[in-house]
Amino acid sequence: MNTDWAQHLISFAHRENIKTIVEFGIGAGTRSLISNFEKVHSIEIVSIGFNDDEWFKKFEKEFRHFRNWTGEVAFVPKIFTFVEHMMLEKYEPIAGTSKEVECHFSHVEIIEFLEWAIPRWINRHYDAAFVDPGIHFRGELVNALFPTIDCIFAHDTRVRNIYGWTSIKVPSNFEEFDLSGETGMGTKVWKRKFVSKNIILKGESNG
Repeated sequence: MNTDWAQHLISFAHRENIKTIVEFGIGAGTRSLISNFEKVHSIEIVSIGFNDDEWFKKFEKEFRHFRNWTGEVAFVPKIFTFVEHMMLEKYEPIAGTSKEVECHFSHVEIIEFLEWAIPRWINRHYDAAFVDPGIHFRGELVNALFPTIDCIFAHDTRVRNIYGWTSIKVPSNFEEFDLSGETGMGTKVWKRKFVSKNIILKGESNG
């Protein structure tokens, strides 16, 4: 398991005074989060027929004694499994075929589900989120997190054409930073821009 993201994420989080984080994708690197954040919540996304909850159970046994860690399994609809298998087969839809239409509507359904699910999975405030799940819809997951989370980290951002990074639509009130450059598998962060209170007060006084 590749944890080349850890030093970049943790260094940025310390500079930005980030104390709590929700993680999508539990693993060996979760220990680094537990050691550096006041609160860590791990969400393992399980798509029946593609993966299972055994991976989560393995690490739950390892981490459950830490007071600053909690975790859960989030089961997603079967449509995730269908599209996951198509992506792993590197299936290239042929224009005009029913397969292309089916894949398109499956993708839309997945996006709509993530937009519905995120507010239910994240039912308390976290300073940041970390996207590194076993499923391949990472770009779509980042998009779904923008309304809820102020700082979003993602791993494997140098891996092309499989994790949905090109689908990310960065809102105008977010900034994107490449934390790893050309090294490793790639780690990026999207951080919400905050307007200074001094600027707001100055604007009000001029009005």
